[in-house]
Amino acid sequence: PVVLGANAVSVERFKALAGNPKSLPFAKKPFVIVARLVPKKNLSLALSAYALYAKDTKSPRPLSLYGNGPLEAELKQQAKALGIDKHVTFHGFAQSEDVAPALANALALILPSLEEQFGNVIIEAQALNVPVIVSHVCGACDELVRNGTNGFTFGPDDAEGLAYWMTMLGQDEVLWQRLSANAPTFAALGDCPRFTAGCKDLIKQVS
Repeated sequence: PVVLGANAVSVERFKALAGNPKSLPFAKKPFVIVARLVPKKNLSLALSAYALYAKDTKSPRPLSLYGNGPLEAELKQQAKALGIDKHVTFHGFAQSEDVAPALANALALILPSLEEQFGNVIIEAQALNVPVIVSHVCGACDELVRNGTNGFTFGPDDAEGLAYWMTMLGQDEVLWQRLSANAPTFAALGDCPRFTAGCKDLIKQVS
């Protein structure tokens, strides 16, 4: 038997970790990526997309990356080659206590993975009212992401598509507010009570 809810995080715990950071105005909110710097996360495409976005934007928003991994030097070199290194910050490995406040002030979470069984960071972003721009191969998309409702999806080989959504969201505060307001409703689908309910349902099916 198969039931939904296997992937879950404690929404209340993550919100508590975020605390009450000083809220950045819309114009100052950065794009944020939380991911290991490994091939499956497809961060090279994210940097290429950011370069396209920055090229057509008068004052591009910063891009903050949280995570470490074997591709760090290569990705930093790519950012420099693309001329975006002054806008992109590699924060390295960070604990949830540091990620949560940063994510709470993000314009959007970006997750461009080539493969992603689920993507719990999507739940974490939604718990903090943060829209998501994610590759459609992320398993969480089936339940947690609705285009134009709480975020956007794109193909993992489509840098122009990602850049388009970044531009659109970055310049439309009304759109951002609407997506932000809808995000917590979907986070509830990845909260711990959903996992508990799934376990109870599974026990009933096999007993």
